[in-house]
Amino acid sequence: MHRCDRILFVDDEPSVRSAFARCMRHDGFIIDVANNGEEARTLAANYQYAVVVTDLCMPGIDGVALIAELQELRPESAYILLSGRTDLDTVKTLQAKRSLEAVILKPWDRDELSELLHRGIQSFRSRQTVGSLLPGAEDRGVRLLLVEDNPIDAEIVSRQLSHSAADRYEIDQVTTLDAAIEAILSSDYDVVLLDLSLPDSSGVSTLQGIQAASSSLPVVVLSGTDDGATAIMAVKAGAQDYLPKGRTGARFLHRSIRYAIERKRSEDRLAYMARFDQLTGLANRTLLREILPQAIARANRRKRMVGLCFIDLDKFKSINDTLGHDAGDTLLGEVAQRLLGSVRETDTVARLGGDEFALVLEDLNDESDVSPVINRILNAFATPARLGDQDVVVSPSIGIAFSPNNGQTVDQLLKAADTAMYRAKELGGNTAQIFSESVHAAIIAKKKLEGELRIAVEKKQFVLFYQPQLDLKTGLVMGAEALIRWQHPDGHLVPPLDFIPLLEESGLIVPVGAWVLDEACAQARVWIERGQPDFRMAVNVSARQFEHAGLVEDVSSALTKNGIAGRNLEIEITESVMMLDTESTRYSLTRLKELGVGVAIDDFGTGYSSLGYLRRFPVDTLKIDRSFVREVCVSEDDARIASAVLGLGRALDLAVVAEGVETQEHINYLVSEGCDFVQGYFIGRPAPAPQMTRWKHRDVLLAASAAALGESDIELTG
Repeated sequence: MHRCDRILFVDDEPSVRSAFARCMRHDGFIIDVANNGEEARTLAANYQYAVVVTDLCMPGIDGVALIAELQELRPESAYILLSGRTDLDTVKTLQAKRSLEAVILKPWDRDELSELLHRGIQSFRSRQTVGSLLPGAEDRGVRLLLVEDNPIDAEIVSRQLSHSAADRYEIDQVTTLDAAIEAILSSDYDVVLLDLSLPDSSGVSTLQGIQAASSSLPVVVLSGTDDGATAIMAVKAGAQDYLPKGRTGARFLHRSIRYAIERKRSEDRLAYMARFDQLTGLANRTLLREILPQAIARANRRKRMVGLCFIDLDKFKSINDTLGHDAGDTLLGEVAQRLLGSVRETDTVARLGGDEFALVLEDLNDESDVSPVINRILNAFATPARLGDQDVVVSPSIGIAFSPNNGQTVDQLLKAADTAMYRAKELGGNTAQIFSESVHAAIIAKKKLEGELRIAVEKKQFVLFYQPQLDLKTGLVMGAEALIRWQHPDGHLVPPLDFIPLLEESGLIVPVGAWVLDEACAQARVWIERGQPDFRMAVNVSARQFEHAGLVEDVSSALTKNGIAGRNLEIEITESVMMLDTESTRYSLTRLKELGVGVAIDDFGTGYSSLGYLRRFPVDTLKIDRSFVREVCVSEDDARIASAVLGLGRALDLAVVAEGVETQEHINYLVSEGCDFVQGYFIGRPAPAPQMTRWKHRDVLLAASAAALGESDIELTG
């Protein structure tokens, strides 16, 4: 506790003033009391208070009006309102406007009151630090406190500084340590010029007395003796410089003072930057690690809980990639404000880096107390953010851990909240997950699977299955889609949905995707050489692969190595890839077209269907998602969607493939609507190449009156 951290308490009840001053002074606070608003205004005009605590209901000026006045005079101070429970609605409204540091209810809890005062002092110091870094802080004159009891020495120093051409000095002189401390408490100075030998103090203890009054003021020591040992002790104790009297010229004295001020400001700036995020102004990871153990200790004393929330923004990278990093930074600033507006005054919001944020929620009775905060956050994120001329919606994945339930140390809580956050992401994002043993077990299982997956990549445990695609105009199998499977060492096939997302998260999709291209092209050549020169192999490429700079080279290498033409390969991408709409996307698609490779939009209609990207990018094929084909014969809505996609394909001269064809009725409908190609279990289930000895295909004639469809076979041996 620094002696400059003075607290003003305002209440018209003598017994309340006495009780407050007695218990808080016992805890080490310096307390001034005022009987009413008029006295408080007078005291605040003469002293800089770290915290002002005022009663709400007083004769004359009430607490609300007093705070409004004092905030104009002392904006850096923290303001706390004292209130009875009957006034709670009123003060909570004021607190929501962020005019108050906190509200204390009568009768107050001593520990809670002490902690709130400490928090207010921290806020006061933070605002002082920020204020010293604002533009224009250096434009005024240098306010210097000269602590010197020798009038001749004081006159010499004043004369030397008055001749400075670079700075204008405003000098106050005192002759004792007590007077210096009183001056520091009542005024704002930029630097102290201190004689160590005073009537009421001597030696390094004089410097320590000044620092006890204010640790933020730079001090330059003046001494009548050129004692090297004392100089070293003074500098080690925190003095910025040590100057012997009579041996310091005006220029040297001025330079020493200027350097002392700049060094101290640099130290404060570095201290601020070390604990606060520069983009958002929020606490950073370092400060969070300081705040969290204090919160845990307070909760333990009060038999309460602390909640720690980890927040990660869903798909933030795509916003950075599509709109640029400046837009991303703007969005992070908006997110910070929305989080601040969603939490309580007693909570802490921190930015951990990138698109990760954290909340420390204090004074919880049980886990359900976080629900209102989480709901406010999710509602706040539902409103689009305006970035330039675009509205962007970003959603959060939130992981929550509690002390003492999930840990008593900082690292335990951080790990638990992080684990829960990843579980929220796995569930699709825009949700919150509370840490539990089941969540932990799911994450452990995922990590185990990730480890096995890396081994699978090294040991080439993947196989390709192929599903035929039928040309409805010729009745011939014109191609196949390559589908990856993981042959697990225990003998079972791992479904794609269980491992492809992990491949993408880890980045392993890039080397695995290159292997798929090579393997699929090798198999395509086998079937081409067996009598299908126009056979086309379709290969899925994810957004993560498409962002990889080497994709086009991987495709070109697979074509060249296996001796097939670009027209025998089709790359299937999702609409999310098109939505990237970056220069690299257009470049990669153009290069693929130059190789002769076809481009198909997979699952068309399930994402961001846009005529714009169909016009901007070189697309050859649309694939109607199986979800629309499944009920196409019984659902008017699905039939309209399928018909619209088919019409769009004809209008833009694009081929259309219907996925999920499982019945003869599906075939009949798609023939009648003029669909080009079909794929699904009715044509053939996915299977490894060696098992593809016979694929059924249907001799689908275009005559509308055809009542039956003949069957024939075509052999494609692996």
